[in-house]
Amino acid sequence: EPDGDWVINVFEEPTPRLFIAQWSQGQPAEGGNFTFRIEYLNEGGAPAEDTVITATLQGFAYLGDSSGFPHTTGVTPEGDPYVAWELGTVDAYYGWATFEMFVAVTAVTGDPVAHIAQIGTSNPYNSSDPGMLISVWEGEVVPNDTSVNIGKGSWTGDPAPGHAFVYNVNVCNNGSTASGHVTITD
Repeated sequence: EPDGDWVINVFEEPTPRLFIAQWSQGQPAEGGNFTFRIEYLNEGGAPAEDTVITATLQGFAYLGDSSGFPHTTGVTPEGDPYVAWELGTVDAYYGWATFEMFVAVTAVTGDPVAHIAQIGTSNPYNSSDPGMLISVWEGEVVPNDTSVNIGKGSWTGDPAPGHAFVYNVNVCNNGSTASGHVTITD
């Protein structure tokens, strides 16, 4: 320093540092369903209180999710549906956590669609870069290419009369797009 003092140590309070990402597989098909995987973490040294993830849907309708968190749904001023999950406190140094969100494709073939996921905390000292707090997925609706098939067989080969045996049922989609609701009747 100009007056000859030396700085020995700099003290900095720990802060939360949130991050959100998302991805999906395949392409959204007209009349089909689609899945987004949402991932988040707190790589900072302090907890992130009152953490909320908000997903805005453009060309999709919310069906459900695997998060287990309480959520609310609504419509943005622009008319897009949204889902907001209340995560509570995300602990310091909290590693990746993921959940799936299931949606129905409401747009038609050729229309652009988007899914915007954002994460936020009430902690005013969040040290995340703004780009870490939002994840945008964009795509285009394609024609439905679902090719669902089913197979059934016995695990025991040739069952003997009067003895118990187990059937196995395999359902598969060999198409490039997800199906809508599937019902299996045996």
